[in-house]
Amino acid sequence: MKPLISIIIPTYKRSKYLVKLINNLINNNINFKYFEIIICDSDRQKINYKLIKNIKCNYKNVKIKYINLIENNHSKKRNIGIKRASSKFLIFLDDDCLPEKNFIRKYYKILFKEKEKAIFCGSVIYPENLSRFHNYRQQRHFQISNKLFLRENIGPEKIVTMNMAFNLSKIDKKKLFNERFNYYGFEDYDFAFRQSESGVKIYKCSPLVLHNDQRNYEKYLYKILFLGEEGMVYLLKLNLKAAKHINYYKLENNFIIKNLLKYNLTFYILRFLMKNIIKIEKNLASPFFMYKLGIIFSYLLGCYLRKHIKIRKKLLGRGNWYV
Repeated sequence: MKPLISIIIPTYKRSKYLVKLINNLINNNINFKYFEIIICDSDRQKINYKLIKNIKCNYKNVKIKYINLIENNHSKKRNIGIKRASSKFLIFLDDDCLPEKNFIRKYYKILFKEKEKAIFCGSVIYPENLSRFHNYRQQRHFQISNKLFLRENIGPEKIVTMNMAFNLSKIDKKKLFNERFNYYGFEDYDFAFRQSESGVKIYKCSPLVLHNDQRNYEKYLYKILFLGEEGMVYLLKLNLKAAKHINYYKLENNFIIKNLLKYNLTFYILRFLMKNIIKIEKNLASPFFMYKLGIIFSYLLGCYLRKHIKIRKKLLGRGNWYV
């Protein structure tokens, strides 16, 4: 029997999380014949392949497709997952997410009934009492408890690809993920923006995942730094119209900030501010606005490195975000 829904999971060197996610889906209160799992893995060592082989031995009726890619490109992994899917109903999950019970059923009900061109983004929570920083991240996500979904178009900038679903026949198939995004950031926003230009709405919905991201505030800020340094390069090059709609673009093109980024002193000031906010966060219960300030300083530091090749070359021994 052809599966009713395909679940696409891009992954890279996070076997511990991936195994937990697969086991969660296997025990998600739905018969195995109704869904398939597609793993798009860019680890050349194929450690996950061996683990998945063991899972398939224990659960013979579970449909799991394993695809290994050489390049660690999120857009490519998602697109290959779409091409290899047996169903037109697609769910996308990050490998460090754990869905709630009846998660697959909920998404199936939404996709089966929906006649409009739409993408659905589910709710996200973080582990309880992990840190104040994770509380800050959680309040930036939405949760819906009383309805399957709200017919409220949230716009491309709020796309949640770690918990997303759509009917492939109800979106623009010519505008899937742009595989020219080689580094971290904005490939999801670019996808959502181009789909919205084709009249596809983006709705909030209730299927919930626990995002088991243990990354602390310091590591998160370095991720934002790479967003300013690498991700924005590709967005500006590949979709300038989309770039102009987001706050990061408006921030770096503010008249005062644009001029400050020309000076070498700005690099040292931003680095000093970023390091000290990290110290404050480690030692004190930071108010939420402090987290936001750290994100702004980190992004601007990334912008500076993007614009100043000489300093960037000195630091490039660290590799890109995925390395």
